[in-house]
Amino acid sequence: SIDQAIEDTKETLSEAVDEVSSAFDSAIEETGETLDDASEEASEAMDNAMDELGDAVEDAGDVVEDAGDDIEEEAQSSGGY
Repeated sequence: SIDQAIEDTKETLSEAVDEVSSAFDSAIEETGETLDDASEEASEAMDNAMDELGDAVEDAGDVVEDAGDDIEEEAQSSGGY
């Protein structure tokens, strides 16, 4: 359903934010690690998070599209148009 797709997208975004935050924190905490390393690690986590978010948004789009197709078929079969 559309609501589920939206919920999944929100969940993915929330997880992505947590991942970036935790990657940055752990990178800074590790002894002897420079800020550059921490930044690189956070950047990598951010890229992964954005990819995941993109996939979630795409999935949500597919769900909405399928729902639209179903509604259209239903309307046609009931003589709507």
